[in-house]
Amino acid sequence: MNEPSTNDSFPIHPTGPDGLLFEGPAYRYTFVAPLVDAPDPMAIARRSPLKGEDPPRLVILKRVEVPPEEERRQRAMEEVQLASCLRHPNIAEVYGLEEYQGAPYVVMAYAQGIFLNTAMETALLLGRTLSPPSPSTSLTSWPMHSTTPGPRARTMMTDPCVSSTER
Repeated sequence: MNEPSTNDSFPIHPTGPDGLLFEGPAYRYTFVAPLVDAPDPMAIARRSPLKGEDPPRLVILKRVEVPPEEERRQRAMEEVQLASCLRHPNIAEVYGLEEYQGAPYVVMAYAQGIFLNTAMETALLLGRTLSPPSPSTSLTSWPMHSTTPGPRARTMMTDPCVSSTER
């Protein structure tokens, strides 16, 4: 078996021959590869449950840069929690937040592909432009059902992760 590669820009370095990064309360994370063209230090990791029968899956780990002020730090953490509620085919699913040695890491779904920034730069180098996105994928095309907050909107404000079937 090959030793895991390392990425000096990623803030955690694997320990041991299996590439262990860290263990959270429910999952174990092992290093697979760095994301070389990522704008921020990110790594592909294997997330294995500590208990249960779920199979391991590949995820992206990204360190969250949080401000030192408590209120701003809390707001950053809440943004990650809210992002974990989003489900859309055109965005990567956010599984949640893990902390290692006091530093928070966003755990996101891994999908093969390239970053939009990389695609745009490549197109410019080739003297081309990218096609504009389809109107059907635009957030502005999502229907607005009401402009006044009814019971559903109030529930979403107090618990945004509750699905519409649970309300």
